[in-house]
Amino acid sequence: MRRSNVLLIALAGILMLPCGAAQQTTKQTSAGTFPFIGAVTGSNVRLRSGPGEGHAILSLMESGTLLKVHALHDEWYEVEPPGGLALYVCGGEDQKTYVEEEAPGRGVVRVATLLVRPTPETAFPHMAKLHAGDRVVLLDVQKNWYRILAPAGVHAYVHKDYVKVLPDQAAAAALFADAHVKAEKALLAGGALSGKMLAAEAEEAQRREQAARTFERYEEERKKSAGSRDVAGLRAALEAVRDAAPEGSEDRAHAVALLKTLDDWQRLREAFIALEKKRKEIEKESQQRYSEELAALRKEIEARRKEEAKGTGDSRLNGWVRRLEPVRGLIRKGGPRFALIKGNQQECLLFSDRYDLADFTGMLVVLVEHDEPRTETGRDLRVVNVRKLEILEGR
Repeated sequence: MRRSNVLLIALAGILMLPCGAAQQTTKQTSAGTFPFIGAVTGSNVRLRSGPGEGHAILSLMESGTLLKVHALHDEWYEVEPPGGLALYVCGGEDQKTYVEEEAPGRGVVRVATLLVRPTPETAFPHMAKLHAGDRVVLLDVQKNWYRILAPAGVHAYVHKDYVKVLPDQAAAAALFADAHVKAEKALLAGGALSGKMLAAEAEEAQRREQAARTFERYEEERKKSAGSRDVAGLRAALEAVRDAAPEGSEDRAHAVALLKTLDDWQRLREAFIALEKKRKEIEKESQQRYSEELAALRKEIEARRKEEAKGTGDSRLNGWVRRLEPVRGLIRKGGPRFALIKGNQQECLLFSDRYDLADFTGMLVVLVEHDEPRTETGRDLRVVNVRKLEILEGR
């Protein structure tokens, strides 16, 4: 065999090696150990699926693009571009499903082994393997090929002549981390399927935030008095959380549990409102009665003041109840035995069908109700039958 043919066969064998096949790897660089952050030099620099020009071109990079360099394979750096790699897997063929789309932007592997390829074809070596049950982020779909976000640890290659080591590695690492986040977000947002996934995630985040706010509102309402709680408004908010949350989710179960407590809240609220209404009615009645009594008292005081101003005083019979001494000739058998004394004079003699006047002896009283005074024959004293009296001063 000619030497040129041997070289061609050897070169072809190298080019057909998968990216995971180990070639000579350098552990040190002029800047130190791997990994390190480097920057692309030149324009339209090819990022390839393997360490050689025979591998698929994944993208073209502009000068200044940051790369995380993990190893050196002969003349090729194994690199991680910011945002990750967009690669391909076959979704299925012959009515057999390789990748099942669980939701927009989400897929799960349904075969024992699934090869991850740089392009939607089998012309180039695979770059990684997936296994049954592995979950992947789906960016787009082209016929029966899914464009996916490459699994962690899958790297690409660029010739070392087009990468320079950045001197300040700490600052470069921070810049790369920021660029990685932005590039990954742009990659996901640009995919037809992953874009829907981001929208669904944003909607879910908003739902969870709303649920958290509603649960906080419940705790705030719980601290209030039974009559001041917004039971109706809180019920509507919890029902909205329950209806928006997925079946079986924690938020849904929490909302359902809290809704049950609102029935007790409502009963307490109604009882509180009823008691408060009754209290206000009693308070109003009491205030009205007090006002009426106060007005009557003021009227009576004013009348007394007018009488006192005229010098008449209280026209009702009043005075001290005294027991009469049984002096012969003054008290007839069976006659009155008590007198109403005012000052040093007897106002009248007293007897009563209602009271035992002995109980009022020595008390200052006023006769509120009594029969018309009568005068005993032969005496200059009035006799009064007491129907009702009030005590002005006790013994």
